[in-house]
Amino acid sequence: MSWEACGAISGALYCAGGESTSGGATRHTYVYDPHADSWSRAADLPIDLWGSGYTTAAGRLLVSGGVTEQNSVITNQGFGFDPVSDTWTPIPNSNNTLYRSGSACGFYKIGGNTGGEDAQNLGSSEVLPGMVDCGETSHVSWLAVNPTTLTLAPGASARVTVTVDANVPDITQPGTYTAAAVIGTDTPYGVPTVPVSMTVNPPKTWGKITGTVAGPSGPMPGATVQINTSTAHYTFRTDASGHYQLWLDVRNSPLQVICANNGYQPQTATVKIKKGEPTTLNSDLQKV
Repeated sequence: MSWEACGAISGALYCAGGESTSGGATRHTYVYDPHADSWSRAADLPIDLWGSGYTTAAGRLLVSGGVTEQNSVITNQGFGFDPVSDTWTPIPNSNNTLYRSGSACGFYKIGGNTGGEDAQNLGSSEVLPGMVDCGETSHVSWLAVNPTTLTLAPGASARVTVTVDANVPDITQPGTYTAAAVIGTDTPYGVPTVPVSMTVNPPKTWGKITGTVAGPSGPMPGATVQINTSTAHYTFRTDASGHYQLWLDVRNSPLQVICANNGYQPQTATVKIKKGEPTTLNSDLQKV
């Protein structure tokens, strides 16, 4: 794969689109978790793209322009990926219709090629204003640092307090959450980032539904799993191993679990979960 759009957000690497060695473009999005050393599927781009301008800003992966194989043309469309909601939304179209532009947080796009028989390399530049909060400076809602700035004399030291809080809207599931405190200085000496982790235990009245979605060729990464209760619906995708899990209060039982993937017949099952225990439901999907 080449010419994909990649960027780091909150300690994870997100890559979207690109052109395969066989010449076809893709809409696929993948996320790499360096702590688990694994890739998993995320929501697909609205269109297939390669050679786009891209950057990370405001906690999103921004993609603009490039080649779309749907019409075999260069486009000026753009999209932003929000990893929290696992969704792509349109951003304003770029002024220039180019591919293989240079780009940076801002959102700046520099140069690029017009494509076609009369292709030209343009020295143009443009900017999408307001996108100045780059990549790793994204705020982590459950992490706080105090003080946020300080001045040290040569040879001196200071104590910085790092606190974590699971009582925030972003934390909806038990598990281990990871982030990093990034330290910036105005000296020529580098300072390593400080890894931070928070383990959230499930309430005593909760149970876990878990399982693997597989097909004729084995586990299915990126398969869609929808879990319905009498009061809410939860939709997510399986990880790189085809695995899924969700913790819920047992009062939500019984659960309706729907597992699906493009080109396969969906499977639906009803299960009950127990307090403090995992309930396993594996699904084997068959091609349509």
